[in-house]
Amino acid sequence: MAKNEQVGLASERLSGMNLDQSMCMLNLIRFRDRAEYAPGSSETPCAGAEAYDRYREQVSPLVRAAGGAPMLSRLQGLVGSDDEWDLCFAVYYPSIRAFLSMVNDPAYQAVSHHRAAAVADSRGTILQFDDEGVAQACGDAIGHAR
Repeated sequence: MAKNEQVGLASERLSGMNLDQSMCMLNLIRFRDRAEYAPGSSETPCAGAEAYDRYREQVSPLVRAAGGAPMLSRLQGLVGSDDEWDLCFAVYYPSIRAFLSMVNDPAYQAVSHHRAAAVADSRGTILQFDDEGVAQACGDAIGHAR
């Protein structure tokens, strides 16, 4: 699916959601054996997992600036095939709007090439809290006053 098709599909799926409600982004990642940077890139060749570490290091301050914080992570799951995903994790954001603002920020766009080079396949699912008290507790735990 082309990137503009993905953006259109994501926009359609988000249209029925409350963009100001807090959320968690559940991420499932499968790495490439070798990172695939664009031809002529000045990036040092590396494994996909290493390229993802580069991405994570550079995107973490952007996540925090958006009011987000990693919450849960696991290198392998207990349900399904053990080798299906290399990494799964959830990241709290104070709102879908905050998340969208971050991923559309030029600073994010400048580091996202590491993720693209690293990832063979991924899934990202926005989860909104059913219980506002739990959402508040998560926000409080990471120091985000709502």
